[in-house]
Amino acid sequence: MIDCRNIDPGEWRGFSRKKGDTLLMAGFPCPSFSGAGNRLGTDDPRGKLLHNAVALHNKLHPDWFLYENVASMKQEHKDMISELIGVEPIEINSNLVSAQNRARLYWTNIPYHGPPQDRDVMLKHILETNVDPYGEMDEVFTKEPKLSRDGLCHIGNASNIKGHDAIKRIYHESGKSPTLTTMSGGHREPKVMVNSKKWRKLTPLECERLQTLPDGYTDKNISNSQRYKMIGNGYTVDVIAHILSGIPDDTTIQRVYSLFDGCSMGQVALHRAMYSFGKQDLLASDYKYFSSEIDKWAMKVTQANWNATVQMGNIKDVSLYKIIKERWY
Repeated sequence: MIDCRNIDPGEWRGFSRKKGDTLLMAGFPCPSFSGAGNRLGTDDPRGKLLHNAVALHNKLHPDWFLYENVASMKQEHKDMISELIGVEPIEINSNLVSAQNRARLYWTNIPYHGPPQDRDVMLKHILETNVDPYGEMDEVFTKEPKLSRDGLCHIGNASNIKGHDAIKRIYHESGKSPTLTTMSGGHREPKVMVNSKKWRKLTPLECERLQTLPDGYTDKNISNSQRYKMIGNGYTVDVIAHILSGIPDDTTIQRVYSLFDGCSMGQVALHRAMYSFGKQDLLASDYKYFSSEIDKWAMKVTQANWNATVQMGNIKDVSLYKIIKERWY
């Protein structure tokens, strides 16, 4: 046992090594960096949380790490983050494994062997049946769907929605969905054409499928608005699993620290990597998963699916001192 009142970094590293490999994951807040947000970077309070994550990273010295954020960020922000973390990012679009266009940057020290294979998944492959139409279309652009470079097919616009043009867009099932967001603020869920005159919103279950989550993963007695929010805030599971599959075969993860954990999609990805990507020994049988999250609904979903998860609270309050004091290792 080391003394949490007088922490020596070298002593912590030696102690940590004896207990097996550590993985740190951090999908830090996107709105501060996204083209759809304010793009203020770390001048925004949410963007500053990246520094909390990196500070903890530098204390924990994890064997493996993985950070995620939007690909639409400014070059200056990308360079700043790369300098902080110490590696250049790789870019992967979720449209390779999902019916969703979602370009993301990943900063990691895990060996990378190229992007996932394109599964050619379209909206028609993930849609539920017998879902009632929501509204009318006031314009249909073409009778034959034409895909954009990113695989989207914007077929028309909704006639009964007020607001920005982006939330009125209706997509054809032969193409991809636009990027899922927190979908808060009214009518921000992606919309699909039902017939030549009707459209509807994607359901929470369909959005789970766009993030390659198990069906019903977020259906834990919470509102649909909270389900949409946490799904849009999370990872595309199969992309994360693909990256994690690059961890060497002789490695076993004993501890996972997941910062900005949401509803623990990272935990889903770890198990997906084990059972679908051939990494059966990736996690120790008694591994521990430590989550930093503040959204009570996301935490509820995490505990419903992974009841052994240890909740560490707000990233601002997590330190090496507290990790040792609380025995979060």
